[in-house]
Amino acid sequence: PEEPYAILRHCWGANPKFLTLTSTNMVEPRQGIKVSLLPRNFQDAISICKQLRLPYIWIDSLCIVQSGEGSEED
Repeated sequence: PEEPYAILRHCWGANPKFLTLTSTNMVEPRQGIKVSLLPRNFQDAISICKQLRLPYIWIDSLCIVQSGEGSEED
């Protein structure tokens, strides 16, 4: 977007248990994600963006396809 935005990069750990974007669930996040279902660090980052009046946040695990066709592992 041409408007300002924030970027959240975060440590995933060995077996991430949070939502990630994959080739099989690409439609779901576009329909909206309940903030309350996201990890605390995602929620905090979103809250800070709201306080700073940043309209967008780019979260790597939700904006880059993580597995399947089109992922970086291909």
